[in-house]
Amino acid sequence: MVFVDETPFRVFDTRHIGRAPVGQRAIVRRRRVRTDSVTAITAISEAWGVVHVQFVLGGVTADVFRVFLSDLFETLRGLTSEAVLLITDNVQFHKAAQVVSTIGESGHRVLYTAPWSCELNPIEYVFGFVKSRVRVPPDVSNTRDALPYLVEAFRSATRVEVARTVRFVTTVLFSRAWESRDLQLRATLRDIGSGTGNDIDMSERSETEDDF
Repeated sequence: MVFVDETPFRVFDTRHIGRAPVGQRAIVRRRRVRTDSVTAITAISEAWGVVHVQFVLGGVTADVFRVFLSDLFETLRGLTSEAVLLITDNVQFHKAAQVVSTIGESGHRVLYTAPWSCELNPIEYVFGFVKSRVRVPPDVSNTRDALPYLVEAFRSATRVEVARTVRFVTTVLFSRAWESRDLQLRATLRDIGSGTGNDIDMSERSETEDDF
């Protein structure tokens, strides 16, 4: 299974907490910036971690998504000779005729998640901890120069972390949902970080930049 989704980035957001010497205000001055909307189209899997990421300035359309899929399928050919099951949500361009055709021609299959069920999609939690790792220096003043820091944040997501997240959703959250218990993204991120419900050791960090 390969989970696919998009997430927006606001790379110049101001942080609300900081640290400073006693008696001094915690203020960081940033140059005036020109901001663009950045979207990361991403694919993850339990077996391979973060499989592929494509950054887009602006919104995602069916044509843009098809380009992402073509690159993703090329990457998958280097990982497996078998067809994979793509799992994605119900946004309109995911179901566009040309997108469905591209997936069918590749030999892979697609499964759409139930509406309003983002808490049961492991990629949402991967986005959560990746975004927490983005560190754009104050002297960076435009979105294009900030992109390497987004890439660095995704590279920091190890195969073990992604596998733990997928395992947690499938073994813990689905049980909670079946019992009609509340599912909160913030609380779930804490559980994943602590290893609750998992037997995957987070200390196994063997990935290098070449794995991204």
